[in-house]
Amino acid sequence: MAELMNWEELLTFESFDGAKEEYGPHTKAVRNCLATLDHISWFCHVGAEHAGRPEERVDTWSDAIDPIFHRAGEEIDKDGHLKEPAELMQSLREKRGYTKFNRAAIAAVGEFADYVNYIPSYFEKHEVDFTKRYLNKFLEHLVIEIVTADEHDCTFYREQLPWWEAGHFVCGWVGDYPDGVLRAF
Repeated sequence: MAELMNWEELLTFESFDGAKEEYGPHTKAVRNCLATLDHISWFCHVGAEHAGRPEERVDTWSDAIDPIFHRAGEEIDKDGHLKEPAELMQSLREKRGYTKFNRAAIAAVGEFADYVNYIPSYFEKHEVDFTKRYLNKFLEHLVIEIVTADEHDCTFYREQLPWWEAGHFVCGWVGDYPDGVLRAF
């Protein structure tokens, strides 16, 4: 059972010296994020034991997806994400001074995060569609959180990155945010 890397390590492992800053002042962190996404073996360790941070462990795809799929409402948005950090990232998406950097980072994600072919083939269409929407929105929020890091203290999406990088499926939150723990399959 390998220890999870922390998000700070994942976002600083390469230096990318001399590169233009196409993603703003945090270009190096965005590039490291994209490099991490490019090397993820998506879902390869779902359900497996893992060492590391506190979390609520989930044992099946049904236990992972159903609660977030059916909980849209007060705490969870239509894409399956915790409303408070999701709304913050959405408000920063078009923030003056960051718009072009956010757009560039969001566009780049599609080139690096190839998770679609790893979605289980036995999923029903609504499960595939939901999983794609859930992951697309996570990835968008992740890069916005990095690009706009000087504007907020939120690390919610960056803290999920090590779980995805380790091949798990992050599937929600238990507790009253920011208190509580991630759910991971």
